[in-house]
Amino acid sequence: MQTDPDVEFAQLDQVARAQFVPNDPYFSSGRTWGQNYGDLYGVTNISCPAAWDIANGSGVVVGGD
Repeated sequence: MQTDPDVEFAQLDQVARAQFVPNDPYFSSGRTWGQNYGDLYGVTNISCPAAWDIANGSGVVVGGD
């Protein structure tokens, strides 16, 4: 730790980021249907959780009238 008589107080500058996790009960479960991998293996395998931290589909219409 360094000391400087001109510095009274210093604090680490930290950045907080939101991490969105889906509320789907199958997202963090596994073997529900007898398989040997997570229930939503494909979703986690293609890094969807990392993508949800960037964009969560707000304003996107997947199907409609």
